[in-house]
Amino acid sequence: MKIKILLFFFLISLSNVAIGQDCSTSFTSHNTGSVITTRPVNMSGTAKVPLKSHVWILVQAEGFDGWYPQGNGERPITNSKWVCTVFLGQLGQTGYYEIAIAVVNDDVNQSLKNWVKTAQENGYPPIPFPDMFEKCTFSSIRVEKR
Repeated sequence: MKIKILLFFFLISLSNVAIGQDCSTSFTSHNTGSVITTRPVNMSGTAKVPLKSHVWILVQAEGFDGWYPQGNGERPITNSKWVCTVFLGQLGQTGYYEIAIAVVNDDVNQSLKNWVKTAQENGYPPIPFPDMFEKCTFSSIRVEKR
């Protein structure tokens, strides 16, 4: 009986590793302080995230209260890497922008997908930063668009 109990707890500990309880994200194409001169800009990074989580890239103009999801949806993760086309403001608009990686759960992912579906007809309203997936930390960079 003791062996079965020990085996049970061992398997539970392995399953926690298997479902990817660690969560780390980063940008690899740009850093804080990067100067951006193109619109749109292609960005990339890494993401090691739990199963049943979703990676989104969001942008916020400095001094503006609200975020804009980028890339028309969640970012597919291939070999722990993601890519995204990012729009920093409107054509001709310059300034500083924060670009963030949000790792979200299924419910928040669905809300963000709904925003993408209706954003154009609603005039692209900004949203509050989404609730992050448990155990994932906030990751962002600040860039200047010229």
